[in-house]
Amino acid sequence: MTETTSKPKIPTWYWVASILGLIWNLMGVSQYIAQAYMTDDQLSQLTLEEQQMYADLPSWYIACFALAVFSGAIGCFALVFKKKLAYPFLLVSLLFATIQMSYVAFVLKMANPMTPLIILVGIGLVYLSKVAIKKQWIS
Repeated sequence: MTETTSKPKIPTWYWVASILGLIWNLMGVSQYIAQAYMTDDQLSQLTLEEQQMYADLPSWYIACFALAVFSGAIGCFALVFKKKLAYPFLLVSLLFATIQMSYVAFVLKMANPMTPLIILVGIGLVYLSKVAIKKQWIS
């Protein structure tokens, strides 16, 4: 007697959400790189207030930014390639994005619609990875 095991069918919305999450996080990576490698010429084109804000950002904030976007991108790549490793990376991303956005909102007092949106997308991606693991879409 032959026993066959079939993998559960992954719904289309999973692929759409995973790819959109990857694009979202790659945009975050590009923002981080743009900020980290901003030239003096680019910096001089900002207002004096913006220049001062960038100069005053603590190093831990920059580290949180990097950890949030790079771990988010790795987590979304893992979703696309159907790997359980997505969950811990997306959880780390959410943690550091929350720390980063809390600083933006409560210390810099620069809350805008992107601040809660970043956190909500992070929560959604963590939830997606948990559902995918539970339903055995990823292994």
